[in-house]
Amino acid sequence: MTEPQNIVDLAFELSRLMRSAMSQSDPKHASTLLRLQGLVLIRETPEITMKDLAKKLSISASTATVFVDRVVPMIGRIIEP
Repeated sequence: MTEPQNIVDLAFELSRLMRSAMSQSDPKHASTLLRLQGLVLIRETPEITMKDLAKKLSISASTATVFVDRVVPMIGRIIEP
């Protein structure tokens, strides 16, 4: 793994910990952070699969699908045949 990838992985791990802490105090803030992370992942990796998105965000595949369905109007979606 390259150094930039290690930094990205560490940043996502830190944000997971922050999301967990925030959800205990105010779930709304954790949700906002999750959306931001998801948008960054999609922007940085446009070919990311739903399974990989869910794994990176530490959410279920069904939650990832709901997330993508909500942000589609903002970013568009490419559906492979």
